[in-house]
Amino acid sequence: GFAVRETGLEGYAVSESVRWRNLNGEERVCIEGRLLGGCLDVLVNLVGTRYDKTAEFVRRYRDDKVLWYLESFNLNSEQLYLGLWQLKEAGWFETAAGFVFGRPCMYRSDLDIPYEEAVREALSDLGVPVILDADIGHKPPRMTVINGAIGRFVCDGGRGSLTMRFSPGAIRGGNT
Repeated sequence: GFAVRETGLEGYAVSESVRWRNLNGEERVCIEGRLLGGCLDVLVNLVGTRYDKTAEFVRRYRDDKVLWYLESFNLNSEQLYLGLWQLKEAGWFETAAGFVFGRPCMYRSDLDIPYEEAVREALSDLGVPVILDADIGHKPPRMTVINGAIGRFVCDGGRGSLTMRFSPGAIRGGNT
């Protein structure tokens, strides 16, 4: 639960421990790239609209690769799979360095498909690392992630970390 609010500057009291996981069972995963992402429930509705500038971003920072951070508020297993498939087909994941998923807020499945299985089925052909249950998204504890920053997520033994730095140019050369 959350700490009692008196000033608005208090932290929160976590009653349940969290454990980050690597989708393919590795003990340690480190992913670095340009951070891009957010709530899948919203992102799937932007694909192909005039507000979708993702392909431009992916091309501009192709040398950096994109470190995708995503989470789901209320998608079921079928919507999660189809949403990831749609983003992949739209070219969003062409330069993916890897993916970090926050804990889903209200996940359900009409076909008894676990969250990790829907993610695996949608993304396994990309051959990149995937971290699950990270401290991002709707479920606390959660960290702020800044689109466009250079990020590094590490998941090691159930614990995770995020470091960010800010640079307008490419981290691996080429773009300024």
